[in-house]
Order: sequence, then structure tokens, then C-alpha cells
Amino acid sequence: MGMALKGLRELRATMRGQLDLQMTREESGVSNISVNVFEEDFKQVIKNLNTVGKVISYTMARAVGYIAVDLLAKAQPRVPVDTGELRKSGRANILLGWSPTTGYALEIGRGSQSGRSLGPIERNLRKITRKRIERGKRAITNIDARVSYSREGELNGDPIDVALWTHEYLRPHEERGNRVPGQYYAKVAGTGPKYLELAWLENLNDYKRILKQAAQNDCLVNLRKITRIIRKKDREIVQLHANKIDSLGYYG
Repeated sequence: MGMALKGLRELRATMRGQLDLQMTREESGVSNISVNVFEEDFKQVIKNLNTVGKVISYTMARAVGYIAVDLLAKAQPRVPVDTGELRKSGRANILLGWSPTTGYALEIGRGSQSGRSLGPIERNLRKITRKRIERGKRAITNIDARVSYSREGELNGDPIDVALWTHEYLRPHEERGNRVPGQYYAKVAGTGPKYLELAWLENLNDYKRILKQAAQNDCLVNLRKITRIIRKKDREIVQLHANKIDSLGYYG
């Protein structure tokens, strides 16, 4: 390195089966530097860069998806029970898109009526596939998730949003022993208001850890799993195989 590069006169690049890069300098003793990059290698680098984006999107989508279905499962046993329809309405969706306003929702979790233990829910993280995180050759750039409950009903003859009302205004079952006139109480032990919010707050640190693990470690691990090195006589070619992304496994 020692010698400053002065008087750069010519930079010429031509593609003729390989890329020739020549630089001529005024300094005596340094007349020419030539770098050869085979066209095959150049195309592979571009292909690899596209695959890196797909692996990152896939890994993070699976992590976000796991958090969504886990939150639904842990909220289920807290959800107030009357007919069971509110628990049954639980949904976990992952939102995959190419901008904050374009994309689609993919249902990966669904509630059931019983909700015992961690709440039997239907979950299917295998829906998050390589094809679903691509748009042509471009990977998704926006990943979000939504866990929700939805049910309409009546209270004293007036229509209400049952999911919202029970989440915000219903009293916990444990307070039934000290009833207050005009208040409504959950009928089943362990159920009550804030069923989704409390499940989120109690597990927030774990969810942060999962996302950090996915971003800092799992993406690199997954890249290594789909990497193949081709050794030729004069060089090595690194290949990232996008068609192996779906075999990387998933959380949960």
C-alpha cells in the first residue's frame, strides 16, 4: 500500500467472456494492474446476493410467525368463555409485503373453543415458504404480524364489539366474590380482561430474544446451510442454493 495513487488516467472495463479491469498510473514502477473476473463468477455473485435477501426474509418471517402463533396460544386460556365463539375467533396472521401498503396476509394460526392449557390452536408455519416471500426474483421487505379476536354481540339489547368489550371492560373471574353492582365478571377461572395484552407483556422479553437470535445468528446459520463451494483448477466458486431454503426448518 505505501505509494499514493496519483494521476489515474484510464479505467477501462470490457466484458468478453471475462471482465478486464486496467489502470495506468504515472508513478514509475507501477504501470499496470489487471483484475480478471470470469463472467460465470460475476453472474454467480449477483445470484448469490439475491439469495441472501431471500434467506434473511425467510428466516425473519418464520421468527415473526412463531411469535404470532405463540401469542395466540398463550392468550387463548385467558379469553372469557360463554359460548366459546370468542375463543374460536382467534387468528394469527403474518403480513408479507414489498412496501408498507402492498402485500398480503397469510393465516398461520386459528383458535378453538376449548382453550385448555396453552389453548389448542391450529397452527401452520409451513405456509411460510420461499415462493411466498418472493415476488418474481425479489424478496419481501416488510414483515408484520397480527393476532386478533373478532365477535359481535349484544349487551342489554345494544350491539357491542364483544372482543373489544371483554378485553377492556369485563372484570376478572377472581373478583366475582366481591361483586360490584352494574359490573360484569368472567365466568371461568383464569379468564378475564386484557387477555391478549397480558399475554404479550408477559412474553415480550422472550419475543425480543427470538427476533434478536434470528437476526444475529439464524440468518447466518441458514446461509451456511445452503452454501456450496465448487472448486475449479484456478479458483473456487461459492453458490447459494435458493431452492434449498424451504428445507431450513422453522420455529416451533
